[in-house]
Amino acid sequence: MRKVLGAGVAAAFAGLATLLISCGPGTSSEFDAGWGGTPDVRIVDTGTLQTGPLGDTDGSSLGGCHDAEAAVDATPRLDAAAHVDAAPHVDAAPVVDASPQVDGAPRVDATPRVDASPKGDATPHVDAASHPDALPPVDAGDASPLGDGGDASLRSDSGDATLPRDASDATVHRDAGDAGDATLQGHGPDATLHDSGLEADVASCVGLVCEQTCATTTVTGKVYDPAGVNGLYNVLVYVPNGPLEPITSGPSCTQCQAVASGTPIASTSTLSDGTFTLTNVPAGDDIPVVLQLGKWRRHLTLPKVSACVTNPSVDGFFRLPRRQAETSPDDNIPKIAFTTGCDAAECFFYGRIGIDLAEFTGPTGNGRVHVYKSGNDDGQSFPGGAGHASSLWSSEAEWMKYDIVFDACECAPYDRGGGGGSDVGYTNFLRYLNAGGRVFTTHYFYNFFADGAECAHAFNVPAPTACYGQGGLPHVGAWIGNQGHAFAPDTPYCPKNSELASANAPLEAGAWCVQMDTTTPKGTAFAEWYQTNNPKLLVGGGERFGYVGLTDIRADMGALAKNLVAAGTATPWLYSGNLASGYDSYYLSVNTPIGTLPCTQCGRAIFSDVHLDSLAPRGQFPTYCPRNPSDNDHAPNELALEFLFFDLASCVQNDKAPPVPPPVK
Repeated sequence: MRKVLGAGVAAAFAGLATLLISCGPGTSSEFDAGWGGTPDVRIVDTGTLQTGPLGDTDGSSLGGCHDAEAAVDATPRLDAAAHVDAAPHVDAAPVVDASPQVDGAPRVDATPRVDASPKGDATPHVDAASHPDALPPVDAGDASPLGDGGDASLRSDSGDATLPRDASDATVHRDAGDAGDATLQGHGPDATLHDSGLEADVASCVGLVCEQTCATTTVTGKVYDPAGVNGLYNVLVYVPNGPLEPITSGPSCTQCQAVASGTPIASTSTLSDGTFTLTNVPAGDDIPVVLQLGKWRRHLTLPKVSACVTNPSVDGFFRLPRRQAETSPDDNIPKIAFTTGCDAAECFFYGRIGIDLAEFTGPTGNGRVHVYKSGNDDGQSFPGGAGHASSLWSSEAEWMKYDIVFDACECAPYDRGGGGGSDVGYTNFLRYLNAGGRVFTTHYFYNFFADGAECAHAFNVPAPTACYGQGGLPHVGAWIGNQGHAFAPDTPYCPKNSELASANAPLEAGAWCVQMDTTTPKGTAFAEWYQTNNPKLLVGGGERFGYVGLTDIRADMGALAKNLVAAGTATPWLYSGNLASGYDSYYLSVNTPIGTLPCTQCGRAIFSDVHLDSLAPRGQFPTYCPRNPSDNDHAPNELALEFLFFDLASCVQNDKAPPVPPPVK
């Protein structure tokens, strides 16, 4: 059975042209300068990859001013292929004459002499007498070179290595001047020599690295949302080789909210449908696997992984947690501040996303969704308690407790200054974003972005004095206040839109067929994801690729600022019209600080003109929520926003580039 070529072997055995290793009774195996012959003993690299352009472990280099493509290229994916595609560079093929002598002592006439060349070039010499200490001693009672009685000595310029010749596991010991030892596991044709291969010449393997004996050991599966219904895109799936670090709450100005801790040794990311293929997985029992998307994290254990085969997982095994520490203390849900309104967005979290009811508490509770009641909601109550929204908006310290702040529409652009029309709430909003926070706002929360004059265009607000907004927020785009829809006629691309009743006729009679921005890698993944999942809808769905039928939407934003879109720092995810000549934006994102280089941005703001629920949130939560989130006229709205909500947790980056994985530690 052939093992895996290791990327680190050139560094670990620089200049060593030939290694003759006993492989079992009656056989021997040679790996030479060209990996020729029948090399049954192979090197497995167990070194640690650098984690950024400068080998950082905290992702700080992602904040350096490289262009987006450089940042993507410089961050390792930790794919298994990175460990197996390098062969050692040795220029000379050795000549070995291993024919036994008459007296039974083995004759090995070739001992490679290692030159001092930095490339490790070796000139083989066949004069064994010039290097008598290189001959492998053999037990006097055993004429076979495979006997257990002696050790094989390997000679190099940097020191001697001794290979015990017994039939069990062995270790190649190096002199004190060398960095460490290489471990030979097993014996016979399946023996595997593990090599650290980077900074150290040879180092003993540690932990699960020792079980990475076959690059084709594979685990396949699909990562689902907490509800266990829809697969999720861009979730990092990895095997840790150590304990995971706790994830702290609150923003930090790094592009990725949390590092992938635990020293990952094999990793991949999910495709648009949530599926993944993880290779070079350690074989054995109780293999840990971590799922991570921003600060969403789940730590699971596979009962058994068989070597050198594909191990399909049980469907539904891999999903993000519904509860904090659901099956492991390492399981984490981002800490979310949720402000209520007349749109029952809390049902989106509970029914569509699948967060457990116990996680909805007041600000002093232990839940992960802290509820702040607006004075302008529909009077709904929460069994876990609630704070008051003004106490959140008016306090910068309160904002800074959370990973995500989600504001449900209040049915009017009320003052959110927190103090008699002052700008304190708006200032805190911007400071939070610039510190690395993530904010999801809906409809009338456009006054977090628009100034007083822009806000005055809002529907059903007759005078500027009745619409609160702030001046000085960096320009994002053209706020038009429900004056859009010219670009959004119903089309054959959304054939089931007639099923979607409007909650606000005649303003939006029926539904609108809007487009997805598929000019970016994530936008294409969004369209693929929706196409995969819309057959699950019992109302609506069936749209053509790149389109979605929505009801109960508004049009408060026209085209985004061209310079932000060109830089990949603002994206009109859902729009109608033509991106080149004119359009309305229904769902947009903008990275912060606004107007700075993508490599220095760490926060993200979302504005959505897509409402989430048609039922008035009256009574006790969750009694007013739909029993089946796919069986109501707002089901397509919620489905589309699920993808975008989880993307909010991912690394902040140039949206025109492929997704960036988090740094490792």
